[in-house]
Amino acid sequence: MKRISTDELLTVEDVAAKFHVAVRTDRDWRYKRRLPFTRIARRLYVPVGAVEELLARNVVEPLRNSRDQVPAGQGGAAKRSAEA
Repeated sequence: MKRISTDELLTVEDVAAKFHVAVRTDRDWRYKRRLPFTRIARRLYVPVGAVEELLARNVVEPLRNSRDQVPAGQGGAAKRSAEA
């Protein structure tokens, strides 16, 4: 088991401020197990590595050729079939 120092832990308020979201959103992420946490006494803490992993998991890559690819929800399939 990896040891985590207290310098590597963020409070719930720190995570909310880092993502510019409400504390309630952070609570929802923890409830849905999208963000791991640890409990020390009555306080909840999130490892810094978990925050970095969450950011990495949610990266959206740019399109390579915008003429050939249409983002989801923009009617790409309907447009292509109508053009054919």
